[in-house]
Amino acid sequence: MWLFFNPEEEKDEKEPRLLAEMASIGRMCRGKVSVRRQGKSGGEYFVLQCWHGGGNQCRYVHPARRAAYEQACEGYRRFMSLAEAYADIVIARTEREIARIKVEDGRTKKARAARGRAG
Repeated sequence: MWLFFNPEEEKDEKEPRLLAEMASIGRMCRGKVSVRRQGKSGGEYFVLQCWHGGGNQCRYVHPARRAAYEQACEGYRRFMSLAEAYADIVIARTEREIARIKVEDGRTKKARAARGRAG
């Protein structure tokens, strides 16, 4: 028994999986949590930074909320990665569909025939 690999089928199967995985991401937040500075008592102060609306947005993050913000930021990065993969699949499908459209070049039969002999 022979099994033939069809890349078109694989892409079509990936599409619903990508959409389902994108929908399953429950928390998202743009940006990155980083240490702002060390406190006098040895504790750390955290800040959430992101580029949004044409500028750098920064806000204080309480240490108790740090892990939740880091997970939300990772959720956003994962979502964007999946969205890019989904877009790649749709773009490739669109290119294939457009390539199937027959084009009339508007030249006369004589001009097409002359080009065929010259090329």
